Amino acid sequence: MTDLFFPCHAPSAKELRLIMSIRYCPMESPHAEFFDVAIYGSEVDRLLGTPITVPKYYWEHLRRFLWRHHVYMQLYASTSSGVKLPASVRSVIKLYIQYMDGIAEGLLTTAGRRRGDPGYRSYLFNMYLVVDFHVGRHEHHVVSSWAAEHPDIIIECVDIDTIGKCSAV
Repeated sequence: MTDLFFPCHAPSAKELRLIMSIRYCPMESPHAEFFDVAIYGSEVDRLLGTPITVPKYYWEHLRRFLWRHHVYMQLYASTSSGVKLPASVRSVIKLYIQYMDGIAEGLLTTAGRRRGDPGYRSYLFNMYLVVDFHVGRHEHHVVSSWAAEHPDIIIECVDIDTIGKCSAV
């Protein structure tokens, strides 16, 4: 279940170009319990629509997530300008670009529908964070191996608010 949304096949060049033409930018909001995420079209270099309001609960998590997503896109884009990466690494990067775009869209689409709800939580985004914390990667075989090595932890049942509490002591 935790790796259910990780793609099995890399996106086509057209899908990848579409994903990479969008940039998400978190920004402070005038409302203390929220922040906004602006969506920019990099090909047209302008704001697309109105920013989406997200509960402040996700501020640090989403900033880090979007930074990583941007790094993957920049790394992939740099391969067309001379950076050499093995084909297997390029494939994994494309999978992560597609996967992270889906996770971001899921969080932002639902947050847009739940505008004004500071208690809104995204199960999908929370599960991404839990897997990232415990496993460190999201590919099917990696998550399955981790689950086999940790039968006492049911990752789908881990509460996001408990992550890091034990290691912070």
